[in-house]
Amino acid sequence: MPRSRKALCLLIAGLLVAAAAVESAHAYRKRKNPRRKKAAAAAAVQPAGPVVPAGPPPLLAPGRWDPGVRSRIEEFIRSQGKDAPEYDPNTPPVAVFALNDVLIVNDLGEAVFQRMALSSQTAVAAFDFRLDEDFWPILPAAFGRHRLRADYQQLLAVPVSVWPSQPAYRRMRKGFVRMYRDFCSQRGRKECRGLLARMFKGYSEDEAVSYAKDVILDELNRPLGLEFLEDRGSDPAPERIRTGLRPVPEMKDLLAVLGKEGFDVFVVSEDSQIALRQLVKHFGLPPERGLGIKVAMSSSTFFLSDEVEPPFPFRSGKLEAVLSAGGRPPAVVVARGADDAALLSYGEGLRLLIDDGDQSLRRVGMDRGWLIQPAFGP
Repeated sequence: MPRSRKALCLLIAGLLVAAAAVESAHAYRKRKNPRRKKAAAAAAVQPAGPVVPAGPPPLLAPGRWDPGVRSRIEEFIRSQGKDAPEYDPNTPPVAVFALNDVLIVNDLGEAVFQRMALSSQTAVAAFDFRLDEDFWPILPAAFGRHRLRADYQQLLAVPVSVWPSQPAYRRMRKGFVRMYRDFCSQRGRKECRGLLARMFKGYSEDEAVSYAKDVILDELNRPLGLEFLEDRGSDPAPERIRTGLRPVPEMKDLLAVLGKEGFDVFVVSEDSQIALRQLVKHFGLPPERGLGIKVAMSSSTFFLSDEVEPPFPFRSGKLEAVLSAGGRPPAVVVARGADDAALLSYGEGLRLLIDDGDQSLRRVGMDRGWLIQPAFGP
């Protein structure tokens, strides 16, 4: 046999032996247990256990809330709101908010006053007070009234267009702000806020409404910040002015949720009621839900006077204003500071203290079961 044919035969024989070995190995491989496969499939379709129902959806956005405080607020709203068993749409629960540095950042009354003193809307470089003979007596004599009036007389002797270059003009702008602050520090907040409310003296009601509306819109769009008011170059003691107004997002959200859930919502503040009622519109409230300082109309001139009508919304006066407007004790009070202690302490329900660091008020709140939320920043 030729050598090549012999080699071919040996190769074929080797392949046949290898195939037989592989077949033998498959024959001895252990078969899978079909019962085990069925058991695994059955286990895969077994239910994991009883289905736990999901809780109610959150009412408030998480924001910067303390989670425990937010949870208790939501629980209270559900227990008293429109879907609660004892809810009566004829006498819905009342909720009331304080305003400055609670519902908004900065101070509404000061924003209007500063605009009148510092940045005229009616004439270039002029003031927006009605600076006639009837206006000056409302300024406190012991806090710079005569100096302000003397500077004003100097300005009247020159054209308005050159006022910004006049030392009397710069003294007068800073003088109004200094007068207000000195008066507040010595006479207290109640008299201080009454003075601000009287600054519309000589305006018609429509004029005051229009003015307040424009100031609020401008300040809501103005960056939050600080400006320094000087009466001369390199003034060693400039007045610091806070600028801008801004809703606190968490408070705006809470107010909207309370309204949606059937609460009658009010905002009470020791600010001009005319200005406050323009501001609450930006929170979706009708203007009559703003409870502020109401200045009477003069019966002889039909312009706003310097006479304040009761109730004056300061301390217990805030409670009086809320009870008069709402007709019943508030179920929800959101406030900040010792001047709101009477409002927070009256009646039962949810009391939310925005904690600004007053340790004595915080202790009172803890003793009485108020919710305490650290103050929200700008």
